Amino acid sequence: MESSKQTIKCGIPQGSSLGPLLFLLYINDIPNCSDKLSFRIFADYNNIFASSSNTVELQSLINQALSKVKEWCDLNKLTINLTKTNYMIIKSPKRKTNIIWDVKLTNNDGSAYGLEKRTYIKYLGILIDDTLSWKHQVSYLCIRISRNTGIIG
Repeated sequence: MESSKQTIKCGIPQGSSLGPLLFLLYINDIPNCSDKLSFRIFADYNNIFASSSNTVELQSLINQALSKVKEWCDLNKLTINLTKTNYMIIKSPKRKTNIIWDVKLTNNDGSAYGLEKRTYIKYLGILIDDTLSWKHQVSYLCIRISRNTGIIG
């Protein structure tokens, strides 16, 4: 069965062999929307990094820069999947922060969506936690190894 032909006004057809390349070309200039953030662009997702020695300044910097990222996405007709968008603060295990984090994506109309804070994330297949202790990654690997040794034995 053959699909009907339709004109595409915006976007890339899903399943297209050129889709990943065209998408990377399309979002290639996203780092230009903020000089305060560092971007890591992958096939279908981005990681954004910010740093500061002052936690209050960091929160302000992140919120201001994220509004610029949201504006860039709106101008380029891209939507941010808010259910998959979250943040993590990497800190020293000895350092306690008393600040209540309020990181959000703000729309042009002033409405905002608060992002979920995570204690660990999966980054390029590795579980990284907020103190860089590797405990989540080691635990994950131990579970995987124990499952696989049962299959082999």
